[in-house]
Amino acid sequence: LESLPSPAKIRSLRGLWEQAPPAGNPVTILTGLGALYGGFDLEQGTEGFMTGFAFPEILIAMNDAAQAGDLELAHRLYSRFLPLMVFEQQPGVGVRKEIYRL
Repeated sequence: LESLPSPAKIRSLRGLWEQAPPAGNPVTILTGLGALYGGFDLEQGTEGFMTGFAFPEILIAMNDAAQAGDLELAHRLYSRFLPLMVFEQQPGVGVRKEIYRL
């Protein structure tokens, strides 16, 4: 499922799975869009990112902090590197997909 991330959507999915856990393998929620909403996504319990952001070590550090329960550190990292994430995403997803199509 590809959708704009939002805390409400993530909470809704988590609530559904708590009521009726999926059979078999557990379900993982990953977010993308260059991790533009990454700090808030991690706060809602996502397991990580699936994005083309050029600095994966930043995303790994954010995710590691959140998984360790240190959301304050995850948000500090997010706030520190958000300008870089925004700058990198300026062309937009549509432009990137068109370039890849060529």
